Amino acid sequence: MTVAMEWWGYDTQRKTWVYLDRTHANNAPDSSNKPLVFVDCDNLSLFEVQRKDWNPPRFIYEGAVPEELSDVDLSQLTAFKNNISAIKACLSQRTSYQSPPTPITPPRTHTESIRLTPEQIRARYAQGYCDQAWSEIISYVALMKRLGIRDQGKCNEYITRADLWDEYSNIRAMNDHGYGRELEGITRSAYALVCKLINLQNGFGAPLLHSRKY
Repeated sequence: MTVAMEWWGYDTQRKTWVYLDRTHANNAPDSSNKPLVFVDCDNLSLFEVQRKDWNPPRFIYEGAVPEELSDVDLSQLTAFKNNISAIKACLSQRTSYQSPPTPITPPRTHTESIRLTPEQIRARYAQGYCDQAWSEIISYVALMKRLGIRDQGKCNEYITRADLWDEYSNIRAMNDHGYGRELEGITRSAYALVCKLINLQNGFGAPLLHSRKY
């Protein structure tokens, strides 16, 4: 039986579409001793799953998603497939994926977090981000500093007015804050990384209810 070299499906645990590439060293059919490496299409991060766990009800093939899963947006999958080059770029940067060790450290205080450099933040919190997605995070933070603002909502408004969202294609998202309409912004994980980079404990806007990458 011929094994399909690509698999798209929905991860009900992470609540996002995911992608599996059989050409990745870990995912080859003859690499049964290695965990599978998936791409989280929402934030272009990598995560691994034991082969025995790649089954329903957690993982659902794209053509078998039941209607009762109301949080599944099928239109998102088309957008992700159109962004396949960025998805494959993340995998190509880690041809032999290994889970980074989780250091056991005491909780950091506010003062300690200030001392973290962007490189340290990436190493600690953004190990699954590809270079392009991370560079967009850094560019977003640089824009906030250039504008002299710490409110990401205002930064998003500026990017929308200036029609610059194509420069942030790996981290942009349509976000619902409960205003009755979606607003252009960045993904949840990108938002969390920006907060760490500018040392912001909490955002200024309303809580994010739903986010879809586009």
